[in-house]
Formats: sequence, structure tokens, C-alpha cells
Amino acid sequence: MVFELIEDGLHHPRLMGLDEALENLGKRYESADTEKDLAAWDSDIDTVTDRYTCEYRLFAQRFTVAAQSVANNIPGLSAEVHVEADIDPNSTWWSTTATNNPSSI
Repeated sequence: MVFELIEDGLHHPRLMGLDEALENLGKRYESADTEKDLAAWDSDIDTVTDRYTCEYRLFAQRFTVAAQSVANNIPGLSAEVHVEADIDPNSTWWSTTATNNPSSI
């Protein structure tokens, strides 16, 4: 599953899990008590979430190109690689509308 690659901060430090990024952000605002601070926190949450979805989409595009390259180099194989990436950071894998690996090939 691609999401396992995305969520692994060790191998993809720019793509650390969104929960971890938001937790680190929250630590910076632990003592926020003014409307200005809270508005800045909300803005930073939006910025981190937007960056996460953008990086996730770009990773899926790079993954597609790499997988297609491998497929193109397999003698006798003619296949078009299609990667479907769910970039909604609030989606859950168990949702009926979620992108999942097929149960059979």
C-alpha cells in the first residue's frame, strides 16, 4: 500500500505523517491564548495540511512514473500503470469510498 510509504518519515522526511506534523505544530502553540495566536494556529494548520496533500499528490505522481518505467522494461509486458491517490488527509481506509488495494488480482 502506498500510504505506508508516505507515512514513513524515515524514508520520506518531507512526507511525515500529518498527525505528527500537526502534533509538532500544536506544541508551538501550547500557550496560545489570544485571538491573534489562535488565528495564526488555524492558519498554520491549513498551511501544513495543504503542504501534506500537495506532497502526497507529487509522491503519487513520482511513484506512477517509476512504476511505469519498470513496467516498460519488462520484456513482453504491455501495461499502463494507473495510481489512484486519495489526498484527503481526513479520509479513512475503512470508508466505503476510500481508495484500497483490490482484494483479488
